[in-house]
Amino acid sequence: MNEDCFHLGIKAVIRNGQGKVFLLEVNPESLKEYSGPTYWDLPGGRMNRNETVEETLRREITQETKIPNVRIVAPLIMILSKIRIPLGEIHLPLVDKPIHLKDVGLILWLYMCEAPTAMEVEVSDEHLSFQWFTPAEAASLLSVKYPEQATDAIRALGYS
Repeated sequence: MNEDCFHLGIKAVIRNGQGKVFLLEVNPESLKEYSGPTYWDLPGGRMNRNETVEETLRREITQETKIPNVRIVAPLIMILSKIRIPLGEIHLPLVDKPIHLKDVGLILWLYMCEAPTAMEVEVSDEHLSFQWFTPAEAASLLSVKYPEQATDAIRALGYS
């Protein structure tokens, strides 16, 4: 069998009234199997079973930032990333023995969101800080992790 398996990652491109994009500085100590420098990321994470896209976005934004009432506007872009997620041994309910999957791919679905006018941010232990960036700055910082199609879509938010 040569088929690939994927997880779905939902990410929030949160913009404020000035058109700036919200990014989180990732805490490398919170990541398994990562020993590189800090980098910037969008709030979000993988979708859980029986969860909607909106539920995933709200759960992840709340867990990572404590920002309430983010308005989910519309999908921005869906792309196949080069990120591979290590899995190891998994157990499926109808299979007698464990299945060994080395890893799965990641499909990223970025959603446009609007920040509430007044808000306080409290970052989780997964992050060191947060900051607002112009779309061009955010795209440049995210290019460390995100495919070019995603960063191009974010950069284009700066043009009217």
